[in-house]
Amino acid sequence: MHPDWHFELDRPVNLVLSPHYYWSKKSDTAFGKISAAKRVAASLFDLDEGFAYDVYENENKEFIFVAYNPQQILNRLKEQGINPRMVRNVYLAQAYFMELGQPLKVDEETTLMRIESIVVIVPSRYARAEDDIQNFLKESSAKLPRLPIAGIGSFELGTLRIPLIAAALMVSAIILLEIINLYRQKSELILKQEQIKQEYKLPPTTFQLKSMLARLKKIDTRQSFIRKNLYRLSKERREIAGRLESVHCSSDLFEADFKKSDSALEGVLKKAYPKALQSRSESGLHIEVKR
Repeated sequence: MHPDWHFELDRPVNLVLSPHYYWSKKSDTAFGKISAAKRVAASLFDLDEGFAYDVYENENKEFIFVAYNPQQILNRLKEQGINPRMVRNVYLAQAYFMELGQPLKVDEETTLMRIESIVVIVPSRYARAEDDIQNFLKESSAKLPRLPIAGIGSFELGTLRIPLIAAALMVSAIILLEIINLYRQKSELILKQEQIKQEYKLPPTTFQLKSMLARLKKIDTRQSFIRKNLYRLSKERREIAGRLESVHCSSDLFEADFKKSDSALEGVLKKAYPKALQSRSESGLHIEVKR
Protein backbone atom coordinates (compact mmCIF):
# COMPACT_ATOMS: atom_id res chain seq x y z
CA MET A 1 0.00 0.00 0.00
CA HIS A 2 1.38 3.37 -1.08
CA PRO A 3 -0.33 6.80 -0.80
CA ASP A 4 0.04 7.51 -4.53
CA TRP A 5 -1.68 4.30 -5.61
CA HIS A 6 -5.43 3.69 -5.83
CA PHE A 7 -6.86 0.22 -5.60
CA GLU A 8 -10.02 -1.80 -5.03
CA LEU A 9 -10.54 -5.16 -3.35
CA ASP A 10 -13.04 -7.79 -4.34
CA ARG A 11 -11.74 -10.40 -1.92
CA PRO A 12 -9.75 -10.56 1.36
CA VAL A 13 -6.01 -9.98 1.02
CA ASN A 14 -2.75 -9.67 2.90
CA LEU A 15 -1.54 -6.06 2.89
CA VAL A 16 2.13 -5.09 2.47
CA LEU A 17 2.97 -1.57 3.59
CA SER A 18 5.27 0.80 1.77
CA PRO A 19 7.94 2.45 4.01
CA HIS A 20 5.81 5.61 3.73
CA TYR A 21 3.65 4.18 6.52
CA TYR A 22 6.33 3.27 9.05
CA TRP A 23 9.69 4.19 10.51
CA SER A 24 12.31 1.54 11.19
CA LYS A 25 15.75 1.41 12.77
CA LYS A 26 18.30 -1.12 14.01
CA SER A 27 19.85 -1.15 17.47
CA ASP A 28 23.27 -2.50 18.46
CA THR A 29 22.05 -3.20 21.98
CA ALA A 30 21.89 -6.90 22.89
CA PHE A 31 18.35 -7.38 24.19
CA GLY A 32 18.37 -11.16 24.12
CA LYS A 33 14.66 -11.68 23.49
CA ILE A 34 12.14 -9.79 21.36
CA SER A 35 9.93 -9.33 24.40
CA ALA A 36 12.71 -7.33 26.08
CA ALA A 37 13.27 -5.28 22.96
CA LYS A 38 9.57 -4.44 22.65
CA ARG A 39 9.60 -2.85 26.11
CA VAL A 40 12.09 -0.20 24.98
CA ALA A 41 10.94 0.24 21.38
CA ALA A 42 9.06 3.49 22.01
CA SER A 43 12.15 5.10 23.59
CA LEU A 44 14.11 4.72 20.35
CA PHE A 45 11.80 7.07 18.43
CA ASP A 46 10.85 10.69 18.97
CA LEU A 47 7.37 10.73 17.47
CA ASP A 48 3.99 12.26 18.23
CA GLU A 49 1.16 10.51 20.01
CA GLY A 50 -0.80 7.91 18.10
CA PHE A 51 2.13 5.76 17.05
CA ALA A 52 2.43 2.07 17.87
CA TYR A 53 5.69 0.15 18.09
CA ASP A 54 6.82 -3.37 17.23
CA VAL A 55 10.03 -5.40 16.81
CA TYR A 56 11.04 -8.21 14.47
CA GLU A 57 14.22 -10.12 13.67
CA ASN A 58 15.74 -9.83 10.19
CA GLU A 59 17.76 -12.37 8.18
CA ASN A 60 20.97 -11.29 9.99
CA LYS A 61 19.44 -11.99 13.41
CA GLU A 62 19.27 -8.25 14.11
CA PHE A 63 16.36 -6.61 15.90
CA ILE A 64 14.47 -4.13 13.70
CA PHE A 65 12.33 -1.62 15.58
CA VAL A 66 9.23 -0.31 13.82
CA ALA A 67 7.01 2.70 14.53
CA TYR A 68 3.70 3.10 12.71
CA ASN A 69 0.42 4.96 13.03
CA PRO A 70 -2.50 2.46 12.96
CA GLN A 71 -5.09 5.19 12.41
CA GLN A 72 -3.24 6.49 9.35
CA ILE A 73 -3.36 3.01 7.79
CA LEU A 74 -7.06 2.57 8.62
CA ASN A 75 -7.86 6.01 7.19
CA ARG A 76 -6.08 5.13 3.96
CA LEU A 77 -8.18 1.98 3.60
CA LYS A 78 -11.39 3.90 4.27
CA GLU A 79 -10.43 6.54 1.67
CA GLN A 80 -10.42 3.73 -0.87
CA GLY A 81 -13.79 2.47 0.34
CA ILE A 82 -12.23 -0.71 1.73
CA ASN A 83 -13.50 -2.40 4.87
CA PRO A 84 -10.45 -3.05 7.10
CA ARG A 85 -11.85 -6.49 7.84
CA MET A 86 -11.10 -7.39 4.22
CA VAL A 87 -7.42 -7.33 5.17
CA ARG A 88 -6.15 -10.55 6.69
CA ASN A 89 -2.71 -9.40 7.88
CA VAL A 90 -0.46 -6.37 7.54
CA TYR A 91 3.22 -6.87 6.64
CA LEU A 92 6.21 -4.55 6.18
CA ALA A 93 7.70 -4.51 2.70
CA GLN A 94 11.29 -4.87 3.88
CA ALA A 95 10.35 -7.86 6.08
CA TYR A 96 8.03 -9.59 3.62
CA PHE A 97 10.67 -9.67 0.88
CA MET A 98 13.80 -9.80 3.08
CA GLU A 99 14.73 -13.18 1.57
CA LEU A 100 14.27 -12.00 -1.99
CA GLY A 101 17.31 -12.77 -4.13
CA GLN A 102 16.62 -12.56 -7.85
CA PRO A 103 14.14 -10.12 -9.47
CA LEU A 104 10.56 -11.37 -9.78
CA LYS A 105 8.25 -10.89 -12.73
CA VAL A 106 5.03 -9.18 -11.66
CA ASP A 107 3.52 -8.91 -15.14
CA GLU A 108 4.66 -8.13 -18.68
CA GLU A 109 5.49 -4.52 -17.81
CA THR A 110 6.81 -4.57 -14.24
CA THR A 111 9.43 -6.38 -12.19
CA LEU A 112 9.89 -6.54 -8.42
CA MET A 113 13.48 -6.42 -7.17
CA ARG A 114 15.64 -5.54 -4.16
CA ILE A 115 18.14 -2.68 -4.27
CA GLU A 116 20.33 -2.35 -1.16
CA SER A 117 17.64 -3.77 1.20
CA ILE A 118 14.91 -1.65 -0.44
CA VAL A 119 12.19 -3.48 -2.36
CA VAL A 120 11.03 -1.62 -5.47
CA ILE A 121 8.87 -2.22 -8.51
CA VAL A 122 10.55 -1.22 -11.76
CA PRO A 123 9.60 -1.28 -15.45
CA SER A 124 10.64 -4.61 -16.99
CA ARG A 125 13.05 -2.87 -19.37
CA TYR A 126 15.31 -1.99 -16.42
CA ALA A 127 15.45 -5.46 -14.85
CA ARG A 128 14.98 -8.85 -16.40
CA ALA A 129 13.30 -11.49 -14.23
CA GLU A 130 13.26 -15.22 -14.80
CA ASP A 131 11.09 -16.17 -11.81
CA ASP A 132 7.42 -15.32 -11.38
CA ILE A 133 6.20 -13.56 -8.26
CA GLN A 134 3.45 -16.13 -7.79
CA ASN A 135 6.05 -18.84 -7.20
CA PHE A 136 7.72 -16.68 -4.57
CA LEU A 137 4.40 -16.05 -2.82
CA LYS A 138 3.70 -19.78 -2.67
CA GLU A 139 7.04 -20.44 -0.98
CA SER A 140 6.92 -17.48 1.43
CA SER A 141 7.39 -18.28 5.09
CA ALA A 142 4.30 -18.35 7.28
CA LYS A 143 6.35 -16.87 10.14
CA LEU A 144 6.68 -13.37 8.70
CA PRO A 145 6.30 -10.54 11.24
CA ARG A 146 2.86 -8.95 11.20
CA LEU A 147 1.77 -5.54 12.42
CA PRO A 148 -1.01 -5.74 14.99
CA ILE A 149 -3.75 -3.24 14.08
CA ALA A 150 -7.16 -3.28 15.76
CA GLY A 151 -9.91 -4.09 13.25
CA ILE A 152 -7.55 -5.80 10.81
CA GLY A 153 -6.89 -9.53 10.59
CA SER A 154 -10.22 -10.76 11.99
CA PHE A 155 -11.68 -11.90 8.67
CA GLU A 156 -11.70 -15.72 8.41
CA LEU A 157 -10.21 -16.80 5.10
CA GLY A 158 -9.00 -20.34 5.14
CA THR A 159 -5.98 -20.89 2.90
CA LEU A 160 -6.46 -18.42 0.02
CA ARG A 161 -3.35 -17.51 -1.94
CA ILE A 162 -1.82 -14.06 -1.46
CA PRO A 163 -3.12 -12.00 -4.40
CA LEU A 164 -0.96 -10.08 -6.76
CA ILE A 165 -1.95 -6.77 -5.24
CA ALA A 166 0.06 -7.59 -2.10
CA ALA A 167 3.22 -7.48 -4.22
CA ALA A 168 2.21 -4.49 -6.34
CA LEU A 169 1.70 -2.07 -3.45
CA MET A 170 5.31 -1.50 -2.43
CA VAL A 171 6.88 1.75 -3.51
CA SER A 172 5.65 4.41 -5.90
CA ALA A 173 7.08 4.80 -9.38
CA ILE A 174 8.50 8.20 -8.36
CA ILE A 175 10.79 6.65 -5.75
CA LEU A 176 11.79 4.00 -8.22
CA LEU A 177 12.88 6.52 -10.88
CA GLU A 178 14.86 8.50 -8.31
CA ILE A 179 16.79 5.36 -7.33
CA ILE A 180 17.47 4.51 -10.97
CA ASN A 181 18.67 8.09 -11.64
CA LEU A 182 20.94 7.90 -8.61
CA TYR A 183 22.63 4.77 -9.90
CA ARG A 184 22.93 6.27 -13.39
CA GLN A 185 24.55 9.43 -11.98
CA LYS A 186 26.93 7.33 -9.92
CA SER A 187 28.03 5.44 -13.04
CA GLU A 188 28.55 8.70 -14.94
CA LEU A 189 30.67 10.15 -12.11
CA ILE A 190 32.85 7.03 -12.03
CA LEU A 191 33.34 7.28 -15.80
CA LYS A 192 34.27 10.98 -15.58
CA GLN A 193 36.71 10.22 -12.78
CA GLU A 194 38.49 7.64 -14.92
CA GLN A 195 38.60 10.06 -17.88
CA ILE A 196 40.19 12.76 -15.71
CA LYS A 197 42.78 10.30 -14.41
CA GLN A 198 43.75 9.35 -17.96
CA GLU A 199 43.75 12.93 -19.30
CA TYR A 200 45.97 14.32 -16.53
CA LYS A 201 47.92 11.07 -16.03
CA LEU A 202 46.91 10.81 -12.39
CA PRO A 203 47.75 7.79 -10.22
CA PRO A 204 45.17 5.00 -10.47
CA THR A 205 44.49 4.43 -6.75
CA THR A 206 42.91 6.67 -4.13
CA PHE A 207 45.89 6.18 -1.81
CA GLN A 208 48.29 7.44 -4.49
CA LEU A 209 46.01 10.40 -5.23
CA LYS A 210 45.96 11.36 -1.56
CA SER A 211 49.74 11.12 -1.38
CA MET A 212 50.08 13.37 -4.43
CA LEU A 213 47.64 15.87 -2.92
CA ALA A 214 49.59 15.94 0.34
CA ARG A 215 52.85 16.66 -1.54
CA LEU A 216 51.22 19.45 -3.56
CA LYS A 217 49.78 21.02 -0.43
CA LYS A 218 53.22 20.99 1.17
CA ILE A 219 54.77 22.65 -1.89
CA ASP A 220 52.00 25.25 -1.99
CA THR A 221 52.55 26.07 1.70
CA ARG A 222 56.25 26.74 1.10
CA GLN A 223 55.64 28.80 -2.03
CA SER A 224 52.94 30.74 -0.23
CA PHE A 225 55.56 31.82 2.35
CA ILE A 226 57.77 33.21 -0.41
CA ARG A 227 54.93 34.92 -2.28
CA LYS A 228 53.58 36.54 0.87
CA ASN A 229 56.92 38.10 1.85
CA LEU A 230 57.68 39.34 -1.66
CA TYR A 231 54.22 40.86 -1.84
CA ARG A 232 54.77 42.73 1.44
CA LEU A 233 58.04 44.05 0.12
CA SER A 234 56.44 45.25 -3.13
CA LYS A 235 53.80 47.20 -1.18
CA GLU A 236 56.58 49.29 0.40
CA ARG A 237 58.50 49.93 -2.84
CA ARG A 238 57.97 53.70 -2.62
CA GLU A 239 59.55 53.91 0.85
CA ILE A 240 62.43 51.55 0.06
CA ALA A 241 63.16 52.78 -3.48
CA GLY A 242 66.92 52.98 -4.05
CA ARG A 243 67.73 51.36 -0.71
CA LEU A 244 67.06 47.64 -1.34
CA GLU A 245 70.36 45.89 -2.09
CA SER A 246 69.48 42.17 -2.13
CA VAL A 247 66.74 39.60 -1.43
CA HIS A 248 67.24 35.92 -0.64
CA CYS A 249 64.22 33.55 -0.53
CA SER A 250 63.82 29.91 0.43
CA SER A 251 60.88 27.82 1.61
CA ASP A 252 61.80 28.48 5.26
CA LEU A 253 63.69 31.79 5.33
CA PHE A 254 63.24 35.23 3.77
CA GLU A 255 66.17 37.73 3.95
CA ALA A 256 66.60 41.26 2.66
CA ASP A 257 69.44 43.81 2.92
CA PHE A 258 69.00 47.61 2.81
CA LYS A 259 71.56 50.41 2.72
CA LYS A 260 71.54 53.66 4.67
CA SER A 261 69.52 52.44 7.63
CA ASP A 262 67.56 54.96 9.68
CA SER A 263 64.55 55.00 12.02
CA ALA A 264 62.12 55.73 9.18
CA LEU A 265 63.21 52.67 7.21
CA GLU A 266 63.17 50.51 10.32
CA GLY A 267 59.63 51.66 11.10
CA VAL A 268 58.39 50.82 7.58
CA LEU A 269 59.95 47.35 7.72
CA LYS A 270 58.70 46.75 11.26
CA LYS A 271 55.15 47.45 10.06
CA ALA A 272 55.52 45.23 7.00
CA TYR A 273 57.27 42.41 8.86
CA PRO A 274 56.25 42.59 12.54
CA LYS A 275 57.93 39.24 13.37
CA ALA A 276 61.16 39.88 11.45
CA LEU A 277 64.57 40.03 13.09
CA GLN A 278 66.35 43.30 12.28
CA SER A 279 70.08 43.84 12.58
CA ARG A 280 71.78 47.16 11.84
CA SER A 281 75.34 47.46 10.60
CA GLU A 282 77.58 50.19 9.25
CA SER A 283 76.57 49.32 5.70
CA GLY A 284 72.84 49.27 6.36
CA LEU A 285 70.00 47.05 7.68
CA HIS A 286 69.40 43.28 7.43
CA ILE A 287 66.06 41.54 8.15
CA GLU A 288 65.19 37.86 8.52
CA VAL A 289 61.73 36.27 8.44
CA LYS A 290 61.39 32.58 9.38
CA ARG A 291 58.46 30.39 8.40
